[in-house]
Amino acid sequence: MRQLQFAGFLTTVANHGGECLEVLESSLSSIDIVLMDIEMPVMDGFQAASEIRIRETNRNLPHLPVIAVTGNARMEQIERGQFPMASGFLTISSVRGIRSCYYEAVFQEGVAS
Repeated sequence: MRQLQFAGFLTTVANHGGECLEVLESSLSSIDIVLMDIEMPVMDGFQAASEIRIRETNRNLPHLPVIAVTGNARMEQIERGQFPMASGFLTISSVRGIRSCYYEAVFQEGVAS
């Protein structure tokens, strides 16, 4: 978190997937990217990302890049983290990696304006 803030990113923290959905609902236009931990209590990152995509489709909302993140680098977790609802996947939380995933998601998916 501090790395992101130091790099100039404004951040908002959600403690689980359900809280993430609440944050997105209340501030949809001000969120540019979601870094989603795939292993969270209450609602995991897979469920939350799926719900984000459903809301985008049902409400005709612009695509929001969702980067799946995990500190668990086991092959099983890496493979599970590369799910269709995610725009990218990181096994480490480096600022350079986050920027790279963001730009790749934005420009490859055509959401840049």
